[in-house]
Amino acid sequence: MIQQSPLILASVVLLGCAGEGPARPATTATVVPAVQAQTGPAAFVGRWTGFWEGASESTLIVESINAAGQAVGTYLFMQSPPTRFRAAVEGDSFSFGDAFRFTFRLLPNGRMSGERATPSGIVNTVLLTRS
Repeated sequence: MIQQSPLILASVVLLGCAGEGPARPATTATVVPAVQAQTGPAAFVGRWTGFWEGASESTLIVESINAAGQAVGTYLFMQSPPTRFRAAVEGDSFSFGDAFRFTFRLLPNGRMSGERATPSGIVNTVLLTRS
């Protein structure tokens, strides 16, 4: 069973209420140190931000991971409407979506990489960092 501390739950509630700012074009991924070293499924919980191909802003909010290993959260891509997701955590990654399939993987350095698979190909250029 996964235990969540009140600090994690409180931060998830606060992060879920934070407003989204305007999209910022960038030429490289934003690099921010991981907030704290966590292991196991709890390491996914938080707000992760980055840029696909250095320009398309992306935000992944993992609100919780239940005892069965299901991640629940919201994904925001540029100005598109938010997408709610439920996804099974398998080792260091989870995936969701149909025509556009997203896979997010924890990296040993505390960051998360992302892959976006579309009918026209795969993009592997985003590095998400937790704030």
